[in-house]
Amino acid sequence: MVGCAAVVSCGSSEEPAQPLKSVTRLPDPIDVAATAGGDLRVLYLGDSITRGSGAATYADSFREVATATMKQALATDDHSVAKGGARLAQVAAMATPVVPAELVVIELGTNDLLAPPTPIDEFRRQYRDLIGAVRAVNPSAAVVCMGVWRPPSKAEPYDSVIADECGSARSRYLPLSDLFQDTQLRGPAGREALGTNGEGDDFHPNDRGHSAIANRLLGVLQLAGNSSGP
Repeated sequence: MVGCAAVVSCGSSEEPAQPLKSVTRLPDPIDVAATAGGDLRVLYLGDSITRGSGAATYADSFREVATATMKQALATDDHSVAKGGARLAQVAAMATPVVPAELVVIELGTNDLLAPPTPIDEFRRQYRDLIGAVRAVNPSAAVVCMGVWRPPSKAEPYDSVIADECGSARSRYLPLSDLFQDTQLRGPAGREALGTNGEGDDFHPNDRGHSAIANRLLGVLQLAGNSSGP
């Protein structure tokens, strides 16, 4: 899907992603529907994980797998603003002005733990501002906010902010730290993957990790036109 620009992309990768065969449903799913007569517009805001880092190909990234699965229920048009190594504030600035969408997926904050870490109070303000900017353009959109890709002990302060700021009726918070804890979903370092010199590391999710993230995202969505979800 990375095709329109280096960090802003739309459309699909050359090799089509394969939809998930089944999705683990989560409690309290959020309804998602396209506008009358139109496609479901999905906006992804994220960092290297949203760009697909760690996956074997872009088609194996959580973003493309999730979008391919959504397309089984609804005609879907996706757009992403993502940059490897970027902090929340950087991607928020890149995403301005926010584009219209019925579903917004935010995967940001992981790089805010890099030294020097973004102070929690500042991170809270930045996340609140981003949600406000999204809501100003898309007041009725479903917004899914993913937690940071870190061990639970390190993720907790930032995840608490994300959960607080993503607590409205049309929003859902999804933690990722438990997936990070599963070492089968990351690495091994040196594998052929999207990464530095074509190699993956032991930090970014591998194909199984990206699939698990896609499954979690889809599990909280109730797509109109498909009563059992994607």
